[in-house]
Parts: sequence; structure tokens; C-alpha cells
Amino acid sequence: MEQPCRTFYARLLGGYSLTFDRQEVQLDINQKSKAMQIFFMLVKAGKGGLSREELLRVIPDKNEGKKRRDTNLRQQIHLLRRAVERSDFPPGEYIVLQKKRYYFSLQYPMETDTDYLERVFSLIQRNLEQQKIQEELEWDEEGMLLDFCRHYTGELLPMLEGEEWVMAERAAYQSQYFFCLRRLWKILEKKEQFETMLSLCAAASQMYPYDEWQVVQIQCLLHLHRIKEARRIYDQSSRMYFEQFGTRPLDSLMEAYRWEEGSLLDVVNPLAKMKKGLKETGKNRGGYQCGYPSFLDFYHLLVRNSQRRTMPFLLLLAELQKKEKALPSEPFFPEAEDEQDFPGKMEKLRKIMEGFLDRDDVYTHYSRNQFLVLLMGADEEEGRDIARKIKESWEMQNPDDAFHPEVYWGKTNWESDEK
Repeated sequence: MEQPCRTFYARLLGGYSLTFDRQEVQLDINQKSKAMQIFFMLVKAGKGGLSREELLRVIPDKNEGKKRRDTNLRQQIHLLRRAVERSDFPPGEYIVLQKKRYYFSLQYPMETDTDYLERVFSLIQRNLEQQKIQEELEWDEEGMLLDFCRHYTGELLPMLEGEEWVMAERAAYQSQYFFCLRRLWKILEKKEQFETMLSLCAAASQMYPYDEWQVVQIQCLLHLHRIKEARRIYDQSSRMYFEQFGTRPLDSLMEAYRWEEGSLLDVVNPLAKMKKGLKETGKNRGGYQCGYPSFLDFYHLLVRNSQRRTMPFLLLLAELQKKEKALPSEPFFPEAEDEQDFPGKMEKLRKIMEGFLDRDDVYTHYSRNQFLVLLMGADEEEGRDIARKIKESWEMQNPDDAFHPEVYWGKTNWESDEK
């Protein structure tokens, strides 16, 4: 009776393991050593083997010259062969040199998880290219994409972080994985197969927690009416992003996805809609204009917190007067013949005044011809300078006008306010 072919199988994605005829085989060598890296490369290459130049990728180039690097490579191969001899490999020759190429073994076939994925992805690419020519091409795209995603179990050789040859190949597998996962999501979403996609995205989020697959997870859970789970994942992910980066990029991404009446973010975070309503609309340059009741509330809040603040605050009063008529700080009301034009003049004054205010300054239209301003963090010299600039700017723009601004300033006295 013919004996079945016994085979080596290596798992290289998400970790490392080696089996022969379904029995685990241990290699007596440090996994991070250069000799072990050569072993990984030969195992991954399988029956194709590798040239000396390809193996030299694991030997760092320290300007030592080709001869020195070749010597280093021979030493590492010697160490690897000795390690194989000490291990429980089946009888045979390993790390074989034949016709200027190195092989793990010429006696036993080698299968790897990476080789399987490469075959599946190659078929997917070939069919997609063929589909451009032959639109009615029949092939199981969903099944092949699902097969790839389920067999992708993590990054290539995660214990070899920082090794250039590993990082390059790792990026290629990750790109293929994300391509298949995104394409599969479009198919499963149309078929409403949210449970399948949920399990795939849960795995993707575990492997790549900062690539925002949690958004698709949340979408699947909402389609399945599992609102509490969706909010739990949102809370966990938002906390993770904030602790790692100090920001919440997940919010901005979820904002782009619509869900029934609002955004996806509104569903999982009840505060999101309220926060959007609290955002300042329009321009946000210059001082902040508000009604007098709001100005009064803001002033009272500052008084309550005055003990914590070290910078002085100034109150500044800007009013439009008719020349040689009103007394300082007395509200002036225009005469009947000026009524029609006066609102326009006050708007001119407001625009001039706002141009000299900072974004954290607050002002209000106090009466028909007066503005009241809180200069945040300013001192008396700065307040005097702002008053001068407002007057000079008005006179430059309106040299012949019968009205002119008067600007008064004064430091607030928090203690007297509190008595």
C-alpha cells in the first residue's frame, strides 16, 4: 500500500508554528536570531528556494564589503544547520544548497499559510481583471474573498518587529487583506449578511485596532438592532483613541456615515447631536458678540471664578456720539433726522471695533449707540491702545461724519462686585 506523502506546514501569520505530519516540530534556536530569520525565509519560499543574494537581506550592510557579508551569511547558515541537527526533525537533509539556490528541504514538501493566501489572492485578481473584459463572468467572488479573510490570522512574523524584509512583506499582506475585507463588506451589506461581517470586523479590529474597523462593526450591530453592544464598542474605541493619540478620530469618521434620520455617530453617542447644536456657526474670528443678558451671565461667571485668575480683565465702553452733544458715558440717542442712517453707523462702528478684538473677547450691543466689551487677559495699557485704534480707524474711514466714537476703559474690580 502506498504511503501518504508526509508534509511540513508552517504558520507565519499572527505567530509561528511548524508541524510535520500534524505533529509540532521545535527548532532549538532563538526566534529573533539571524540564523532563524534565514530559516523563516527558506520555509516561506518552499520549493522555489532562495538565492544567496536574497538571503543576504537579513545580513545588515554596515559598509563591510560583499566578502565580509558573504562570510557572515555562511556562518549563520552553519549555525542553522547545527540547530536543526539538535532538534526533533524527521531524518533527512535540511538547508540544502543546489545549483546556487538554498532550500529548506528537497525531500519533504513544505506548505505555509502565506503561500495559500498568495494563491487565493492571485485568483481573485485574475478574475477581477477578466471581469473587466467579460462582464458576465461567473465566479464565486464572495466565497474567495471570505476564504482569504478567514485565513488571514495576523501580521507576518510579529516577533520580528523592525526587520526590513519582514516589514515590506507584512505591508503587502495587510494591503491585500484590507482590499478583500472592503470588497466583501460591499457584497455582504447588499445581502444583509451582517452577522458574517460582524465576526470578520471583530477579528480585524483585534489585529489592527487603529484602522477604524470598529465603524463597520458598529454599523453591523445597528443593523442587527444590538444598540447597547454598538455603544459599548464605540465607548471602548473612543477611549482607546483618546488615550493613544489625545484625539477622537473615530467621531469624525462616523459622522460621514448616515443612519436613518441622522449620522451614525448620533445613534451610538446621544451627546453627539447636542454637541453639534452647541457649535458656533458662521465666522469665529474677532470678538464674540452676544446679547446683553448673555453678556451679564458671562460677567457674573467671571466674577465667581476671579480668585483662580491672575490676568486682569478690562471693561471697555465704545459709544457713537454726535460731536459736541453727549456727555461721556451717557447713552446718546440720535435725533429724528438721524434715525434712518444711525443703525448703519453703529454697524460700521461694530465692524471697526471687532477688528481690534481677540477671539476670546466678548462684547454686546448695550444700547442704541453703545457697545460694552470684556477684554480678556488685557492690561490697562492694552485697553488704552485698543481705544485709540478704534477712534483713529473710524476717523480715517469717516472723516466728514457728524458722529464720532468715544471709547472708555476701566479695570474691573472683582472684590467690589462680590460685596
